Amino acid sequence: MANADIVITPGGLIDELEATANKTGATLYNICHRNAGWAIQWHEAARCSSASDDWREGLVIYQYYPTLFEAVLAELARILADQTPPSVQGD
Repeated sequence: MANADIVITPGGLIDELEATANKTGATLYNICHRNAGWAIQWHEAARCSSASDDWREGLVIYQYYPTLFEAVLAELARILADQTPPSVQGD
């Protein structure tokens, strides 16, 4: 999907973020604001150990951002970069 395909509407970027993440096995678990800033909290089943049934092991926040808009855009960019095959990525 090209970046031009992303529709900016109320909730549109968050919907796009969630749909893109779901393709990688991640689930948007929470959007939160703390003293450190805005964050997207994910649940990634791949982070859960097979020896444990504690679903909380899969919770992760990658980074805090100054605004919610920056958080959504940066997390979307992170996920899309992770999906780009190495042969297509720049040097």
